[in-house]
Amino acid sequence: MAKCSNKQVLDLQVTFNRLGRIAGSTTAMARLRGLTERLEARRGCREEPALEEHVAFGLAGYDAGRFPADAALKYIVMILEHKVAGDRIREVYNRDFRERAEAIRRKHGLADDEDWPRGEGPPEDQALGAEFEAVCGRIEAEARSIRGWPTPWAT
Repeated sequence: MAKCSNKQVLDLQVTFNRLGRIAGSTTAMARLRGLTERLEARRGCREEPALEEHVAFGLAGYDAGRFPADAALKYIVMILEHKVAGDRIREVYNRDFRERAEAIRRKHGLADDEDWPRGEGPPEDQALGAEFEAVCGRIEAEARSIRGWPTPWAT
């Protein structure tokens, strides 16, 4: 049986490490492509992707070498903030605004599933909309303040 020198052993280890990275990268890229297609399909159907799908996408982007670690982390945190803010906004709307909005629609003869085009409703509907927008802005700002960095669309 032939003996291998230390250099030959190291060369083999380097080769196997490179092959492992290439195989891992290919697998990670396939996973990232699959997740991207799934997220795009959901958006095309106007479905909100699950929180777990967003987190998996951020991690897959990092694993595939497409995002640096800080970008993957920011993406995941931004999605979590969006989820927290969205849940809070729905809660506040249902508790503080739904009945008033429905009463205004009934008063003006609209069905439950109807609404005026933005900015075209009666004054009381526009006032309620402005109040709700202000509450949404505060909730979103509160959610962003948790992490302490600006969102990409902030001016």
